[in-house]
Amino acid sequence: MEARIATAGHWRKQGLKVLTLPPSAQLHRISLNASNDSYFASRQHPSPAKAQDFKLGKRHILPIYDIPNNKVFMYIDTIDDLKFACDIMKCKPEIACDVEGDYRFTYNMITCLIQLSVDSHDFVIDAIKLYEYIKELLEPIFLNGSILKIFFGTCDLPWFQRDFNVFFNSFIDFQHVYDKYNGRSTLSSFASVVKDFLQKDVDKTWQRFPWQLRKIPNEALNYARQDSQFLFDIWQLAKKKYQNFLLTEYDLKHDINAVLKVYKFPKRVIPENKFESIYKDKKMVYNTHKNLYCALYDWCNTTAKLRDVPITQIFNEDELRKLL
Repeated sequence: MEARIATAGHWRKQGLKVLTLPPSAQLHRISLNASNDSYFASRQHPSPAKAQDFKLGKRHILPIYDIPNNKVFMYIDTIDDLKFACDIMKCKPEIACDVEGDYRFTYNMITCLIQLSVDSHDFVIDAIKLYEYIKELLEPIFLNGSILKIFFGTCDLPWFQRDFNVFFNSFIDFQHVYDKYNGRSTLSSFASVVKDFLQKDVDKTWQRFPWQLRKIPNEALNYARQDSQFLFDIWQLAKKKYQNFLLTEYDLKHDINAVLKVYKFPKRVIPENKFESIYKDKKMVYNTHKNLYCALYDWCNTTAKLRDVPITQIFNEDELRKLL
């Protein structure tokens, strides 16, 4: 079941289609693909002093009463709905955040959904359809020092920088909080923390769904919603259980450094190990064919960047074998 869910071909046979970016967003992606490290080094957190001054206080651990058992769920794919959600979130003291991304249809991973949970609502935002509005509407909330943003881990922060040039203030990594409180030297999984706090099992069946496809099945949306929903519920319990630790012992250096760090694209290198496997299968003049392989790979890589598609969509390994 999980293997079929993770296969884009299965869903395309069911009538789902790849949602493409708006033209201006597509141009942005292509410029990112072609950029070098200096491009990203020019980016800076818009308010570094404010980020560095962040301290957890009693206001951050105040309990929230009257949280409904059945919160309102909204799948947001229009600008009006996004504005409505932002009007709600900017009045809240804390937001639990998560994202879903995909790599099967673009050169680099792309953010497809942004999940945000508050005490009254769970929002799942179509980040592809609304790509052009994410920075304008969400960053003021993410930079608002009065609103605590709760993440599980820091790996989602580079996604916001890469795709939207969005930064955060008042950020806390609950994975780090949990591991420090429990004296763990290895990173805890989200599923294990959910089990510890909520006594629930996280169903990962839909984890590898191709999130750039539309229309997203309801089961996949429920999975995406759960991540931020569970994290918000965990934080409500942790505020009471970890109160003294959070106020007197927890060091925010990790969290502050995470939001100040500027993300850089990993460099694509020619996978010479693939050539070695081809070379062993065929009798060929090593240096001549290796140079040809490197030239073909470089052409594939450059073309994939300009089209914002996976390299394998230009040439796959089987096709390279036939040419060499």
